[in-house]
Amino acid sequence: MAGSIEAWYYGLPYVTRFYLSVCFGSTLLSTLGFLNPQSLYLDFDLVWQRFQLWRLTTCFMFLGSFSFPFVMQLMILTNYSSRLEEDPFPGGGGPTADYAFMLFFGAAVLWVVAFFMGIPFLGTSLIFMIVYVWSRRNPTAPVAIWGFRFEGLYLPWALIAFTVLVGGNPMMDVFGVIAGHLYYFLLEVLPATKGWNLLQTPAVLYVTRQFFASGCIQLPDLTVAVNVSFCAARTCSRPRKSQPAEFLSSARAELLAAARFPALAATPGVPDGRWARTKQAQLLPS
Repeated sequence: MAGSIEAWYYGLPYVTRFYLSVCFGSTLLSTLGFLNPQSLYLDFDLVWQRFQLWRLTTCFMFLGSFSFPFVMQLMILTNYSSRLEEDPFPGGGGPTADYAFMLFFGAAVLWVVAFFMGIPFLGTSLIFMIVYVWSRRNPTAPVAIWGFRFEGLYLPWALIAFTVLVGGNPMMDVFGVIAGHLYYFLLEVLPATKGWNLLQTPAVLYVTRQFFASGCIQLPDLTVAVNVSFCAARTCSRPRKSQPAEFLSSARAELLAAARFPALAATPGVPDGRWARTKQAQLLPS
């Protein structure tokens, strides 16, 4: 059983596996009390004034506490994200690179929506964008949910209807539809009708994908495995000045705390980014 789960997990495409891992990991750490969701939500005042840039990404990674809707979101993500990532895109960078660019584009659109609507978490909207783009690229694919069979084109609307029937608010799903339709329109409709290729996958994503695939860096879940010999060579070749053991241990402990819990490292009235740079200059040996 454990072997089959492991084989299924590592059989997922790169981006899907990473996104699934961070969504599950953030909820798990929050449930265990190691992570405060207050440090994850999107607040543009905190982003610009206190330099808490991580909120631009963590707002997509937290889907709420363990519950039935949370499980449904992970199932939808795993199913349609993996299908879409493995399906060739017309972006020119290979399926995984093009898919990563699609998520970046969707995140940018949803940032704009969140700026005007004041939405703290955008993970459900990004997942619904994935569903919408898949439905437009697979309009005739057979889909069956809750005993009903229909074509893939109608999947987003069926999910929205179900949300309304159970008394939920479909606005987060609608925002995902907006982001997904804008991406699909710019990527496939405009080139086919006007010959305008406005969206192209940046070359850096394709190079990064090849770098991961080469085995230099593997990103299967929340950890990053780095080539140990390369790091050791750089460490050994770097000159060091002797420092008292008490100074080094204190400096490393304080920097580790600031890196692991950036929201807790802020001091009143001082932006986080400037505080971190000042502490590094004071504590790190030259």
